[in-house]
Amino acid sequence: MTPIRGWRAAWWVLVIALASATVGAATLGAWQMQIKSRQLPPVADQLADREAAVQAARTGTAKVLTYSPDTLEQDFSASAGTSSPTTNSSPVRLSLPTHGRRV
Repeated sequence: MTPIRGWRAAWWVLVIALASATVGAATLGAWQMQIKSRQLPPVADQLADREAAVQAARTGTAKVLTYSPDTLEQDFSASAGTSSPTTNSSPVRLSLPTHGRRV
């Protein structure tokens, strides 16, 4: 193989590799644009649901802002319906939304 032929082969390998990378990047970009342009499901379409969420946020925020670091255990016990943390036999379980996934 002559040196010119070797350079020509290397050139075409480079051109094909760059063209493939460009097509791959364009495909990935189009796929991302399609995924991100989907309309999200409505969170609260009903007026009553929105008002209930806003009211819960208002009362919850007011309760959280009134907690004192010195009496935090008593505040949590009072909001859980017990008089002291030691009389609460079952701990408060916090759960995060799973959005339909089984955990």
